[in-house]
Amino acid sequence: MTENNSQPNFSYIEEKKQIYLSSSSISCFKLNEGKNSQIRFYLENLLSYDINIIKYATIKLVHCEIPYSFYIINEYNNELILNNTSYFIPFGNYNAQTFIDYINNVIPQKFILNQTNGKFTIEHTTSFTISTSNINKIIGNDRNLTSILNTTTNKYIVELPNLCDFSGTKNIYIRLPNIKLSNIDGINSNSNIFKSISCRATPYNILFYNNIENSENLLSKDNINYIEVDILDDDNNLINFNSLDWSMCLEIKTLSKVQEFEIPEQFKK
Repeated sequence: MTENNSQPNFSYIEEKKQIYLSSSSISCFKLNEGKNSQIRFYLENLLSYDINIIKYATIKLVHCEIPYSFYIINEYNNELILNNTSYFIPFGNYNAQTFIDYINNVIPQKFILNQTNGKFTIEHTTSFTISTSNINKIIGNDRNLTSILNTTTNKYIVELPNLCDFSGTKNIYIRLPNIKLSNIDGINSNSNIFKSISCRATPYNILFYNNIENSENLLSKDNINYIEVDILDDDNNLINFNSLDWSMCLEIKTLSKVQEFEIPEQFKK
């Protein structure tokens, strides 16, 4: 009898698995109910990473549909502090003029927009202070300021140092906190940012993304038993979608090693 000492032959098979996620799913777990921006999905057989079989695995966002239902002024940036008194601006989408229309009916001081340089001036008949608060970026302030007397108008004024900015978040960021990725976020030092999507839609419309560049991310050699999706703004805050739902399709691709078997002669045609 002849002993067969030949080594088995192996080849590789590519497998793709698409995963459809929606914040409206009855099986998802909403970690910030109503905001719909931090949701966990428990799905069976997502990825069992056997390093003896799987050569590598990748994940990509195939497409997504996200409602532009979040506000420029929201729970993260709606506090204005004048004379150590806090004023809270109602959540909503404002521009410089609609902000002036609201705030000048609420505070004793008066906001004025310089149409030439895009900066706010605040004026009043008596001295006042403005303190740093979470609305700084929107109104163009970055420090505590005390008014000075304008001898021409005989009013006390504060000229805010920066341009006002009512453009809102420029991008939204999809983060998968339980999945290790090799991406680099130079703003917030997160390595598990999955995808950045430009806010090219107008408020109350839909942000569409299709992966026409076919970009994908290499996965670490870990098992995946669930997927958590966090959706963030430019300031690393969880977005408030005001109860509206989003959907997305992910794809996990694996390249796995399989053993090749020689077909016995009697079974060959």
